This record gives sequence, structure tokens and C-alpha cells, in this order.
Amino acid sequence: MTRRNTRRRPSPNSRRRSGSGSRSRRGSRRRPRRRFNPAVFIIALIFILGAVFVVQSGEDLESLAHMFSYSNKKADLKAYFDIKGKDDVAIVLGDEYIEKRAKLWDGEYYVDLEVIRNNINPKFYYSKEDGTLKYTTPDTIITSNIGENTWTDSKGGSGEEKFVISKEGDDTLYVALDYVKQYSNFAYEAFTEPNHIQLTAKWDEQAVATIARKTDLRIKGGPKSDVIRKLNKGEDVVLLEEFENWVKVKSADSFIGYIEKKKLKDPRKVTPDPVTDYQEPEYTRIKKDQLINLGFHCIGSEAGNATLTDCLANTKGLNVIAPQWLYIAEADGTVGSIGSADYVKQAHEAGMDVWVVFDDMRNKENFKLMDLLPYAEKRAKIIKEALAQVTLLGADGLNLDFESILQEEKSQPFIEFVREMSIACRSQGIVFFYR
Repeated sequence: MTRRNTRRRPSPNSRRRSGSGSRSRRGSRRRPRRRFNPAVFIIALIFILGAVFVVQSGEDLESLAHMFSYSNKKADLKAYFDIKGKDDVAIVLGDEYIEKRAKLWDGEYYVDLEVIRNNINPKFYYSKEDGTLKYTTPDTIITSNIGENTWTDSKGGSGEEKFVISKEGDDTLYVALDYVKQYSNFAYEAFTEPNHIQLTAKWDEQAVATIARKTDLRIKGGPKSDVIRKLNKGEDVVLLEEFENWVKVKSADSFIGYIEKKKLKDPRKVTPDPVTDYQEPEYTRIKKDQLINLGFHCIGSEAGNATLTDCLANTKGLNVIAPQWLYIAEADGTVGSIGSADYVKQAHEAGMDVWVVFDDMRNKENFKLMDLLPYAEKRAKIIKEALAQVTLLGADGLNLDFESILQEEKSQPFIEFVREMSIACRSQGIVFFYR
């Protein structure tokens, strides 16, 4: 019998062993690999960089926010008005802040005389040489001594104020506003914190508007400018200058600054009521019924008075003759004359008035008029003696012809001399003519 050599096939469920190094294949399936998503990566990177930026640039972001916000910083108002001491007072003249100053002394407001003369009343005259302040009306010269509260006038009157009329300070003369108001029509209003006053001498039409809602008045146009003060809803302001988004205005308490245009409503025109407390006296004049046709007669000596007939021979239609007669003879104000009463009589018979010429050509090499005119006593002497000569000669008028005074010297002493001469001529009915 033959033996068949056979091999059994392994069952599908049987395990194959290959000795001790063999291992089972069950559970060895490979997991699928994830795909890269760039969008998620970019978003995550943005968040990371943003977090780093916030941490590292917090101060820059704060500055950016500040750039678009409104400043609440309060302005230094003393610096705004350039206040230099407790007595110093700033001046707002009309709608403008000016450099000239006022003073607050003993509860009284005093203003630089130059401001008064240039903007309120030009007839105040300060004589440093005499230490006096003078004011002229059509018929009176009113005088007060610097640093005193009393005054006298050329008619023998006198008075006393409750305050010192004028004071010197910082090489400047300051005059009490309450004294100026006795002779002038103007208004002033005083404010504190800081000290400033509003002076108003003109009553022109103004552009005005109302604050629509609470806002800040700023030193300059722009939200970052310092704040002068709050403006409340319903306050009125004067419109001074208009820009694209901002307007320059003046508040009721005379602060000048800028506000946003959108904070305004009801723009309109307003004319203030003028102050008329002071009644200006009338400056009377001597009027002629005909036009004046005047001829000058140059006379170098008394002998020249005999030439009137020859002078008139070639003229026609003259009704006034002006002979060159009066001059200042001495440095004390003595007036000399080469006039003739017979000359005046002859002119009157010819139907002409005589206006005596008072010039400064003679003796001008010996003294200057500006050495005389600043002094009240010398001015009075010149005026008195000149008019005495006009009266003595029987003339009708006085023609003032001072040519040696430079233009800049005419500002004060000479103008005061002319004012005082006009008062004297008016009181005596003498025509006063200045060329």
C-alpha cells in the first residue's frame, strides 16, 4: 500500500504563525492625511498680529483717538490778555483787543490818554511841562493838575471830583474814564477774572447770532485749541469773521475767540443804541453872506503900509485883505506889530475887511515856537497880546500863519494853542483863520 503525501490548506479563519517574530495584521488600517487650509491660516495670523499690535502700539492708538477728540484744556486768560499785575487792565476797543492798557486804581478805571484822544475825544491835552491836563470847550479851558481831584476853568469856575482825575504810570498819563464821560459820549463796561474793559465809541451796525447749543469759545479755530469759556445756549455773540467751519466772535463779556459755525442760529443785523448822555456844545462861527475873496499883502516894515493903494490897483473883487503885521518878538511870548490903524480905515472905506496875518517868520533864528507853545502861561500871553493888537488896529480878523512847525510837532502843543486862540477870538467876535 502506498502512502500519499498531502498538505492541508489553512482555514481562512486560521492564524498563521511564523515563529516568535510573527504578528497579527488585524487593526493596522492607515488614517487619511488632513489637507492645509490657507484661509484659516491667514485669519489666525491676522488675529495674532493684531494682538501684538495692540500690546505694542497702545499709546499710538490712544494718540489717534485723541486726534479726533475735542480739547477741554482751559486757556490761561491772564496770558490771553497779557495781564502784568493786579492793577493792569486789558482794553477791548469796539470789536478789537488792543495793546494799549488801562489801570484799576482805588476802584476807578483809568485809560491811556492816547487811546482817549485817538478814539473817544481829541480835545484833552496833557502838558508835561506844566504838569496839567486841559480840556477845551467852545468858550472855556478846563484845567486839572496831574495827581489831583480838583479842576478850575478860564471863567473862574472850579470843582472837585470823588476820584483823582489823572495819574502817571509807566511813563504814560492815564485819565479816569468817569471824568472823560463828563465831556464825551461813549460806553464802557468792566469785567474781572481777568481784568478787562469794553470801550464802545461807535454805533455801527453789527452782525449778531445766537448760540444754538452749549459750546466752547476757543482761542483759535479748531477742536484742539484751548478753551476761553463755555458759551451757553441762548447767548448772543457778535460775528467778526467767517471761515469754512469756524466763526470768529465776541461774547457778551468781551472775549474774542472762535466757535464752530454749526453751533450758531438766527444770524441777523443789529444796530446798538448810541450813548447820548453828553450834550455837545455848539461851536459858533462868524458867517459871511458872500464868498470870501482874500488877498495877502506882504509887508516887511511899517513903511510898507503905505503901499495898499498900489497893491489893490491891479486887483478886482477882493473883499478881504490880509496884511503881514504880527510876529513873536520875545521868547517869553511878547507879540510885536508893524500894523497901521490908517491902513485898516482905508481898507474899510474900500469895502474890505482886514484879517491881520500873524506869522513866525521874523526872529525865528532867535527862538523856536515849540520852545514856547508847550507852556500854558506863554500860550496865554501870545494869544492875549495878539488879540489886543487886532482890537487896537480896528481889524476884523486874525490869520494864523505859523509855518516853521514841523508836521509831527503839530500834534499836541500847536493844536492846543489853536484851540485856545479860537476860544479867545470867538469870545471877542474876531474872525479866526488858520492856513
